[in-house]
Amino acid sequence: MTFVEPVHSPKIAVTIICKNSEASIRDCLESFGKYVQFLSIVVDSDTTDKTEMIIRRTCKKLKLPYVLSQVKWVEDFSAIRNFCLAQVPLEYEWVLWLDSDDVVEGADKIPQILGNIPPHINGIWLPYFYAFDDMGNCTTL
Repeated sequence: MTFVEPVHSPKIAVTIICKNSEASIRDCLESFGKYVQFLSIVVDSDTTDKTEMIIRRTCKKLKLPYVLSQVKWVEDFSAIRNFCLAQVPLEYEWVLWLDSDDVVEGADKIPQILGNIPPHINGIWLPYFYAFDDMGNCTTL
């Protein structure tokens, strides 16, 4: 696939909700951290591992500005997601949301993709490879 230079450089933020994510959060952050300008991350206050420390160190290494909030889970995923989104400053044109165990493949293309979307389009869906069989083939997209 050939990409053209973006028409403009979009301001891109990412939101993530975590709980006991020390095994996956570093890979998640490192997969996209060079290609976005802001991170809003919510950590469940019942987290008992080193998730927050890993987030701080990884964001510092990537020079990725972030807001790290700690919240008590309220059995309302949409409320937590909306809280996380509300931490993103209004100047960001695009907000991606990820799970703490996601890895973004091809993240280097995100600025090009979003920078070429016409202004009248205010949302897109990117493929999400959700489940795999024993051979590594995607079974749920």
